[in-house]
Amino acid sequence: MAVTRKSCVSPASVPASIPIVVPAPIVVPAPTVVPAPVLGDSGIPKTTENVWKNRGHGGVKQKQGHSSDKCRKLAKKEQEPVKPKEDVIPDAPQVYMKRKGRFFLSRLMIISTWNIRGLNDPSKQQEIRAFLLHHKVDLVGILETRVRIWVAWRSSRVHLEVIGVYDQLLWCLVKNNGVVFYLAVIYGLNSREGRLRLWGLLDNLIGCSSVPCLLMGDFNVTLFDEERVSSHDVDRANVKDFRSCCASTGLVDLPHTGLTFTWCNKQDGLDRTWCKLDRVMGKAAWFQNFGVTANFLGPGTSYHSPALLNLESVVGKKYGSFKFLNGWLQDPQVFGVIKDSWKGDFKETKMSQLVSKLKTVKRHLQSYYRSHFSNISNRVILAREALMQVQGELNLHPRDDSLIE
Repeated sequence: MAVTRKSCVSPASVPASIPIVVPAPIVVPAPTVVPAPVLGDSGIPKTTENVWKNRGHGGVKQKQGHSSDKCRKLAKKEQEPVKPKEDVIPDAPQVYMKRKGRFFLSRLMIISTWNIRGLNDPSKQQEIRAFLLHHKVDLVGILETRVRIWVAWRSSRVHLEVIGVYDQLLWCLVKNNGVVFYLAVIYGLNSREGRLRLWGLLDNLIGCSSVPCLLMGDFNVTLFDEERVSSHDVDRANVKDFRSCCASTGLVDLPHTGLTFTWCNKQDGLDRTWCKLDRVMGKAAWFQNFGVTANFLGPGTSYHSPALLNLESVVGKKYGSFKFLNGWLQDPQVFGVIKDSWKGDFKETKMSQLVSKLKTVKRHLQSYYRSHFSNISNRVILAREALMQVQGELNLHPRDDSLIE
């Protein structure tokens, strides 16, 4: 696993001149003709006579130790054409593929960041090693007070290039199986003046970038009021600065599970404070190109929770765009479906709650549409046939009022 440290990044040396070597002409040997094997009556090459013995079962040669029925099956299986594997998409990452609806999610890599103090402690080194092996992490950012930021990755799985080194972040370009995105491993300072420099730097780096950008790490500030539980007052100026940066750059929290509060000072009584300081953020392009879910796990011996991001790429055919039909409003039950879907309990940030609610409404409306409005043409044909049948019976029994009802 390759390791990059902020203090040891140097440009690569390029040779001044490269000699040009003209290769000698290549002599192509004449092709060797291999004679085709002579087949016996059962379709088996005669060169295998020493292994197969003729037992007189319809000309099928029987292998030593096998019954005649099994030999027939083996001979039939050898003659069958090899079927291609199903659900395999060419030119796609072949790490693993799982089907979801009408498209595939192909796992690209697992990324993690963790703020853990005191890396000189052997027990914490052992904890980090066990964490990386257990979750099969491909790229990790380690945050430490003295070292600030470490970045390590599996060179066999990930190609990473450090583009910029700053006091509060490492700006990297990540490539994997044709997927390219920027990664910012962040460790924000504990002062407003220092974080103002960070917000300005992020605005310059990703404000006009068309390439997907991923931000992970310790921002050292909360974004919403409900992300802090403490007996001390919140500095509203810090929160306002962070919100302004997110509005100008288009950054939002990626979908996440696990712990809500990612930092605790582990003190007793009223002095204990819970905050969400560690985040996984991205621009809107992440929701279009990737299937991402961040998970904040238990902090263990650290004060911070590690963030684990399972990055998946959408491969194959996607769902079509969702369209709300005005004809649905003629059904009074549609309003009840929307109202019940919107009342769900979503323990996320405000922006993530809005996204989750819209997705829930969309899913419930699609299910309601399939059960009540799908196959309209067939339903019209069946209704017309039923009407014609009733009208025919009514013609035979004009005074049967039950047919009219």
